[in-house]
Amino acid sequence: MSRTGLPELRVGLVLDWVHGPDVDPRQQFDEHVALLETGRAFGLDLMTSGQHFLPDGLRFYQPIPYLASLASAFPDMRLGTAILLLPLLHPVEVAEQVATLDAISGGRVVCGLGLGYTDREFEIFGIDRRERTARFEESVAILRALWAGGEVEHHGRFFDVPASQSIVSPVQRPGPPIWIAGGTSPSADRAARIGDAFYPPPFVDHAQLRVLQTEYRRKRDQLGRGAPSSVPIRRDMYIAETPSAAAARIEPFVSGRSRTYLTWGMGKEGASVAGMAAENEETLSRRLLLGSPEEIAAGLNALRRDVGMTDFVLRVQWPGMPVEESIRQMELFGAEVLPLVD
Repeated sequence: MSRTGLPELRVGLVLDWVHGPDVDPRQQFDEHVALLETGRAFGLDLMTSGQHFLPDGLRFYQPIPYLASLASAFPDMRLGTAILLLPLLHPVEVAEQVATLDAISGGRVVCGLGLGYTDREFEIFGIDRRERTARFEESVAILRALWAGGEVEHHGRFFDVPASQSIVSPVQRPGPPIWIAGGTSPSADRAARIGDAFYPPPFVDHAQLRVLQTEYRRKRDQLGRGAPSSVPIRRDMYIAETPSAAAARIEPFVSGRSRTYLTWGMGKEGASVAGMAAENEETLSRRLLLGSPEEIAAGLNALRRDVGMTDFVLRVQWPGMPVEESIRQMELFGAEVLPLVD
């Protein structure tokens, strides 16, 4: 236990996608291995990999085979699908793919799930975007039933599963923990009802993050589910001598990534997200941790105190940023920030 009475902080790394089709397909994997090797030195606990289909500009590798390829090289790290776009997928396939990953990794999987937001992806799969929430909730119920074992029969609005027993079972029982993503009050409610943890994206600002986490805990209490065992928080950060210096260095990279997400359709998710279109030091400081190691640690300690953060998931690699700079940020975080975190 830490000095706060909370479990020791676990740290995760987003294996982000920063290269386009003009870069050798193997380069991103090699860079991720280098970042994970750097994190291993300070006890990095989790790697996460997200999902998109046919995105413009950036090459996304599919998370389950990608994480499987890294599982044996980093046997002390958990593997997080953060996130799978569940409404676009069939829950039987997801259940067996995730169970397979859990089996080959010895029970190290975190199953992060989200609704998705890009019109193009829903069109590619022939799915009505307006049905994404209902599809999501029905799918989660099927995942849990298949992972739990025993005979499963489901006849719902979107999926029919005849009486069957899943033979592909996860190591974790009754199944891998489900982290439900989202940056709105309905997503906090959904996570409280059917998830094991609530995982807001880094685009919500610090103040809104605290509001959403409070709503999530309140709903869990109302449902009699008690306090969550895991409170994962994802924040982007940059370490420099001052917050101003950090903001000046990171702004071009953040702005470029923000424009990409907005082009893909994330602006529909709310006014606070659409506000990413015009980044500056003030707006960045509302949702990124910026500054010296002491200032970054103070921000993390505040999250520990305010929302009971158990897992801090960070991004250090951005489109256009030299990988050497990303590795240096990882080194600074492990050597100079983590020792100051309660």
